[in-house]
Amino acid sequence: MSRTERGERDGWRLRRGVASGHPGAPSVGVRDRREYRVPLRGARGGGGRVLAVEPAPLLGEEVADGAAAGFLAEQACGARLPAPVRRAYTRYRHGPAAYKIDLAVEGGIPWSTEVCRSAGTVHLGGTAEQIADAEQAVASGRMPRRPFVLVCQQYVADPARSVGDTHPVWAYAHVPHGYDGDATDAILDRIEQYAPKVRDHVIALTARSPADLEAYNPNYIGGDILTGANSPAQTAFRPRLASDPYATGIPGIYLCSAATPPGAGVHGMCGHHAARSALRKLGLAPRAAAR
Repeated sequence: MSRTERGERDGWRLRRGVASGHPGAPSVGVRDRREYRVPLRGARGGGGRVLAVEPAPLLGEEVADGAAAGFLAEQACGARLPAPVRRAYTRYRHGPAAYKIDLAVEGGIPWSTEVCRSAGTVHLGGTAEQIADAEQAVASGRMPRRPFVLVCQQYVADPARSVGDTHPVWAYAHVPHGYDGDATDAILDRIEQYAPKVRDHVIALTARSPADLEAYNPNYIGGDILTGANSPAQTAFRPRLASDPYATGIPGIYLCSAATPPGAGVHGMCGHHAARSALRKLGLAPRAAAR
């Protein structure tokens, strides 16, 4: 929460250039890009998809970035999980999905409100009541007619992402978990409410459905890019109620994804705490943070 407050107050840090392996990176042909994935050390599999996990050879510990239910309970660790942990991971609930489109936009999005033209991120939700209605529909498994849409145009802070007057823009809508329809027009319609004739400026478009997102990253089960429903109980105790939620119950295997505290966000704290858990198990005192 404090990080979010600082970002809203002082502005958010932005990586210069395109992070090609990140799901938020545009995939429309403004510039040729390649994706690189590195498998976990000690993992068996190819192309970054983990099929099995073994402790890393150096210290005998492995920190795994995986969704609790799909990654550990079913795909990677199987019967080696202690029964109570396996049951907890299997009960872990996933939340709504994202439906993402990447756009190459000539001249940028023609927002009717000038301030939106210089914003790195624009949230399109309407009134508080409209946002609540759309989110309730998604939570109930129904696709809203006017979904909540987040539009990202980071080129305003990093012009190197653009080619001439053609700019990369990506957006996603909140859709039901596992939604198998096409939300492209719903997203464009939502943008067009605030940027008339935006379709006339789009020169290339690609879409990623919830199934596409899960195929890209198996952590995104059903298109859930937050790696778990943020219910009150699951926000406080994820992925299970335990004194060390990062430990899986398998010696040397730890969980460090957004399925662990403090949850989703570009903060790195899930991995930080998981690493500290592994160091404590090894009898190594974690170093104090540099001041």
